[in-house]
Amino acid sequence: MQKRLLDRMSLDAFRVFETAARHMNFSAAARELLVTQAAVSRRIQKLESDLQIPLFHRDGRKLELTAKGDALYRRVQATLDFLSEGLEEVIQDSPPGGVVVAASGAIAHLWLGRRLRSYVLANPDETVRLITTDTRSELTADSNDLTLLYSTGAHPHWSLSLVAEEALIPVAAPSYLARAVPHLVPAEMTAADIAALTLFDYGRMNAYWLSLIDWFEWQGIDPATIRPKVVFPNYPMAVDAALNGEGIMLGSREILVDYLRAGALVELSGQLLITGYGYYVGLPKGRTSTPEALRLWQWLLSAEKS
Repeated sequence: MQKRLLDRMSLDAFRVFETAARHMNFSAAARELLVTQAAVSRRIQKLESDLQIPLFHRDGRKLELTAKGDALYRRVQATLDFLSEGLEEVIQDSPPGGVVVAASGAIAHLWLGRRLRSYVLANPDETVRLITTDTRSELTADSNDLTLLYSTGAHPHWSLSLVAEEALIPVAAPSYLARAVPHLVPAEMTAADIAALTLFDYGRMNAYWLSLIDWFEWQGIDPATIRPKVVFPNYPMAVDAALNGEGIMLGSREILVDYLRAGALVELSGQLLITGYGYYVGLPKGRTSTPEALRLWQWLLSAEKS
């Protein structure tokens, strides 16, 4: 196998280069690195030779990065910063970031994010680290202190408590309805009324998710007759389109509760589709949760009851 260019080079040369470029002075770099100015100069010359590009313009004692030298400097600096952060995590006795909470991108964006901000404002000494992922194995990883799962309420490794039952109903912004159907009362609109308007749908994240087309089929309308204007790759994009007053999407009532309470979205038809699924906050069964994790768990449960 052919070696990579990096395999034939000294990694320390990049550290020397970053220091020299940061100070723009070989003598200052030598003092920081506890070597001679000549050693710094030789390292830089060797690096330029290996890369076959000039890294500095030299005008007497004045240094200036070349265009490629500047690009390399920014990459090396970012790499060293990333490595430094990673080393700090490795050598720490406990995981960084306080309570680690995992949630799917949709619920994190539309529901959980605001509640976590409220929590840390009310508890300034607490630290929360939010991980967003749509991969089931990552949502239930042992490294998480809490998880939010789309579920029927049972999991072999997590003790689940319901925070939001899934109740699906078409929603739209009042501004869109005022333009499109000013003569109709939102709560009294029929499925046929809704089907004639601009519709937005979303791709299913798993086999159990229901879409707007499923809601129409539940209402007795042939799904082959439903033509969404756009099928978005994820749920939040469909929500954003509805919030912008562009059309109608199928909303999960509890996940969109903040927008519904504020009047940014309104429910149409009054026909709630209860799926039997919901969003559950989970504590790990296999270990004792920290007091910090338990406080946040209780906050999330009580926040929905208030």
